[in-house]
Amino acid sequence: MKRALAVFMMFLVLLTAAAAQQGTSVPGLPPGTTPISETPPGTTPGVLPEPGTQPPTEAPNPAETGTAPASASIPGAVSTTIALPWKETPVVRAGVLAAGIFPFAYFYTGFALDLSRYVSNGFDPAYAPWPFKSAYSEPLTNAEQWLKLGIAAGLSLTLGVISILLP
Repeated sequence: MKRALAVFMMFLVLLTAAAAQQGTSVPGLPPGTTPISETPPGTTPGVLPEPGTQPPTEAPNPAETGTAPASASIPGAVSTTIALPWKETPVVRAGVLAAGIFPFAYFYTGFALDLSRYVSNGFDPAYAPWPFKSAYSEPLTNAEQWLKLGIAAGLSLTLGVISILLP
């Protein structure tokens, strides 16, 4: 059971990594270069300017953009951006979402399965749900463990696919 769970998680990681590899070039940079942040014009990279001595930056006209620039609202603010080496695609987003949802889906599926076993066995204490299990509780069968894994995987993949369909 643990092996199947590990294989499923590795599959999701490989799927996400493969989708992230598409379009890894950043325009204007040589291949293999990952920009971390932009250096404001007139400053030395790696050196912080003295407060109040930062050269004026060319801000967009608020009338053209419809918003006030960040430097106008925070005096002395340095605009930095982080450029990712890949472009986020819907497939990458779906893989990340599915991998993130899976542990929660697995936990709640297990609780729902335990609760349904408890009710279907006439509230027998041997089938009590997870927080109330004892050393004498009846363990899940192999088929029930696979059912739990399948429902959690299906739920996480379904929500990942739904994230592709939604804008």
